[in-house]
Amino acid sequence: MKIKNILLYIPRSLYSSLAKMVKTDITEKVKDKIMADGMYHFTPSEAVSDKIIETEYLKPSNIIASYGIPCAYMFAGGPDIDTYIKNLTDLELKKSPYIHPNMVATAVKFFPQDRKSLDNYKFRGFSDEAVVFEGYCILPHNQVEKVKMVPDLVRDEKGRPLKDEKGNLQVAFREATEEELIPNTNEYKAKEDYLNYMLEKAKEYGYSDKSKVLNGINNFIDQTRMEKDVIQKSIESNSKNIVRDFINKIKAPKLEPTVKEVLNKFSFNKKNPYQDKKFAKFVANIQASEDIVQLDFKEVLSEFNKSEEGKYFLQKYNQSIHLIDKNGKHGQEHSSRVAILAMIIAEKEGILKDDLNNEIKDILITASITHDIGRVLDVGPHAKRGAKKIDQILLSFLNGKLYTQENKNLVMALIEAHEGNKNKIYKMIEKYNIEDPKAIEQLLKLNSILRDADALDRVRLDVKFPKYRVNLKPKYLDNKTSKQLLNASYQLEFLTEQIKDIRTILEYKDDTPTITKKTKHKMFKESIKEDIEPTAHLRKSVEEKRELEEVQEESLDI
Repeated sequence: MKIKNILLYIPRSLYSSLAKMVKTDITEKVKDKIMADGMYHFTPSEAVSDKIIETEYLKPSNIIASYGIPCAYMFAGGPDIDTYIKNLTDLELKKSPYIHPNMVATAVKFFPQDRKSLDNYKFRGFSDEAVVFEGYCILPHNQVEKVKMVPDLVRDEKGRPLKDEKGNLQVAFREATEEELIPNTNEYKAKEDYLNYMLEKAKEYGYSDKSKVLNGINNFIDQTRMEKDVIQKSIESNSKNIVRDFINKIKAPKLEPTVKEVLNKFSFNKKNPYQDKKFAKFVANIQASEDIVQLDFKEVLSEFNKSEEGKYFLQKYNQSIHLIDKNGKHGQEHSSRVAILAMIIAEKEGILKDDLNNEIKDILITASITHDIGRVLDVGPHAKRGAKKIDQILLSFLNGKLYTQENKNLVMALIEAHEGNKNKIYKMIEKYNIEDPKAIEQLLKLNSILRDADALDRVRLDVKFPKYRVNLKPKYLDNKTSKQLLNASYQLEFLTEQIKDIRTILEYKDDTPTITKKTKHKMFKESIKEDIEPTAHLRKSVEEKRELEEVQEESLDI
């Protein structure tokens, strides 16, 4: 029998490896589980967990371990015993619950910000139910905590062991309570029924409490059983839901999407900058050290469009966009996105609050829309040529008042300074005879904003193969708001690919009340306060079913 199992190990391992390469969208059922129980990333020690929480990101496994693209892995709720062993221990016998049933593991628990954020993850529903993030997974500090996990029988709310649909007891990891943990050890006070069950299973699978060598051999042999059981359980649990969700997406009517619908569809699965190590580490570092969090473009856009700056921008955009007739990488689409980003940054940085006559915003919009007007090719110097073109155009403010030469000089200085070294602006101040200290101060700020906005839209130039590389270099961004719009830049690019009429985007207003992240987290914590164990929602439903059956049996007896 053992020889047969050894012979079966290779084909089953091969099949298991192939199955792990299949990643689908997370099903709605699994999303429910994650929102109720959270996600867990097991670590080899408390020090590693502390480091993850400190740096606020999960480092991906290498290409081989990830079966292609480097990925970070988590479990939706506490994994069952075989899934845990297959993914985390293999031949590390000291971490096997079959040999050490009262072991304690350390994990980082991650609370998703909201259900929509789960679209950025993939799901290995045909192999081991792992939740997958391709690249570096950013973990905001208010959404993670270190927890102790222990294997135990899956129980109902009264502590009674539950059986699955086939009538078998189940063993899965759950969070340990402080009272259960034995101080200065890596063990917990496990219940007798669980220990007896694990003793029987250990004997059944050939494990010994005396021989490490024998345990190593039997652990290797037992892998073939785990390969079969884990995959079979995963397919039985998820295949129907995966297929149903996929069919529902295909059947969805192909109507002209709204801005909200497009942004709700956005995820980092098709274009994922977090596969770029430098980009991901930058985001994690500014989040941990500068407390800079990424903004959701849907909320930012709605807020901007409702503002006086947003209303002015829409009208000025309609007046000015005819100046750009070129499409492509540096055409109308790019210029429109840069103008939107520049105005959002300017508004959030507060430089428009004293702009009572609208001159500052008008100059910024004009310079943003026309900053690439001098481009003939997609490469090579163009800023100086663009400034000369602007000098030949009759520019006017939204109210019809013509630009003075001083106003036009500011636009030309911004256009010519957006290319090359950021200190080039000082040469432009001299070249265009800008002497008013207030105008110089405004010009320096507008220059940093335009350059940041132009840099943010470099996300359109990302290279995916052979290795993902983000074209944007976020370390060169000057403004805090710009650093908060890294994710939003990808959302904006995605949005303009789906909705070509920029005016539709600028007219979008979401009247749904805004809930802060802190409030969302508090609401989430309260929703799971009474149901914190990994399979609590399953236990509750099974318990209700059992009580119903008992009532039915009593009624039959009557």
